[in-house]
Amino acid sequence: MDSDPKPIIMESRACRSCGYELKGLRIGDNCPECGTLIRSRPKSFNAREGTIIDADPQYVGTLRWGFVAMSSGILLAIVGAVIGGASFGIGFATSTLASLAWCGGVFLISNPRPPEFDQLCNPVLDSPKMRLLVRVCGAVWVLYTLVGGGYDALAIAAANGGGSALLEGVVLVLSVLTGIGAYLSLIPLCVFVSDMAFWMSDDAGGWRLRGAAWTMAVLGTANLLFLVLAAVGLTWLRFPAFILGIVVFVASVVFGLSVFGCARMATYTLRYQLEIEGRAERISERIRAKTENRGGAIGHDMDCRGCGYNLRGLPNGGSCPECGLSYADLTGPAVAAPDKPWDPGQDESLEVDENAVPQAIIARLPSIGKRRDHHGAGDRQQIAPIDDDAPIPLAGGPGTDPGLDPGGDLPEDMQETTDSDGVPRADADDDGAIPLVDDDPDPDDRTA
Repeated sequence: MDSDPKPIIMESRACRSCGYELKGLRIGDNCPECGTLIRSRPKSFNAREGTIIDADPQYVGTLRWGFVAMSSGILLAIVGAVIGGASFGIGFATSTLASLAWCGGVFLISNPRPPEFDQLCNPVLDSPKMRLLVRVCGAVWVLYTLVGGGYDALAIAAANGGGSALLEGVVLVLSVLTGIGAYLSLIPLCVFVSDMAFWMSDDAGGWRLRGAAWTMAVLGTANLLFLVLAAVGLTWLRFPAFILGIVVFVASVVFGLSVFGCARMATYTLRYQLEIEGRAERISERIRAKTENRGGAIGHDMDCRGCGYNLRGLPNGGSCPECGLSYADLTGPAVAAPDKPWDPGQDESLEVDENAVPQAIIARLPSIGKRRDHHGAGDRQQIAPIDDDAPIPLAGGPGTDPGLDPGGDLPEDMQETTDSDGVPRADADDDGAIPLVDDDPDPDDRTA
């Protein structure tokens, strides 16, 4: 009999390994496609209306591969620029591969979010027009790389005495236009990745990307304008264009580093989701292991959560005999019983050795004052011991100082009213108490 009715997956959910739709299956079963164990997932805590932690792991894996591809494109672009100076063929091939990796990564990160997040209607991440614009911006880099490589090939051919000057001019214009388009495409991409960073709970990275986007949009446009004017004839604008170029380059570096950060965040999210998946089952199993077969019984009325069966008298940490539902999480571990019950007859009595030599008990003399080793002045004052065999004197009673009043300062009801022979004392003060009936000297005086 099953110990727990396994919950059914009610929402759309894909298998982590093969992507099979698991809706309608039970937690704890195996995927019918690949056999992977289906584990529970934590419920959404809705931090900032849902974060990437709550997303489907398959979608998070897609984001991770997208950011990894974009990061690889950045590294390959740097390598292609360095090698291109020495070998045009290797440099062009590396740059083309870099642009393809960049474009593929942009396509992956611009996939629609899962339905539960798509309903939040983020104006950037959930806008179909914004996602289409982002994908076009990614494709522009591939076009720019191909056109730029074609112009470089024509220039090399012209240097060797071949090629066409007209074709070279046309390709040059196309190269400049696609280069400007490739630069401008970084702005919407930066905005999109910034919102993605906010969704990943990386607020610092999101604000850096927002700042980089504004820098490339405003200062980058001014830089392009200054370069055009400097090419026309305003040569004094070359220095401001150079300064703006440095600032824009720094913003581009920040954008590239943020892409690496998003890849790292997606990887961390996948690792975290894998660690907490099945946490409910692990906790329940741990509680059951601590409570089952520990002895003790349920001493109060408690109904089964599944069928309402009264569990009173059943062992702690067991399962309902009616429906098989485990109640180990509701009954704490019982206190382990001792190895054997207590038997008074087995207690060993104290043995007294009557032939032993008695040892004198030396009382410690009480003392007042300071000790010599505690920097006190002089010896401690010793209090004379008291003779324990002497009778204990009573205040104002027999055996006290004869010069004192026998009554002393005792209260009236405690003072002696007779002497040692039983004769009433003359100085005894009648307190006027009403005599008892048996002690009344004149019974004839009583009236009805």
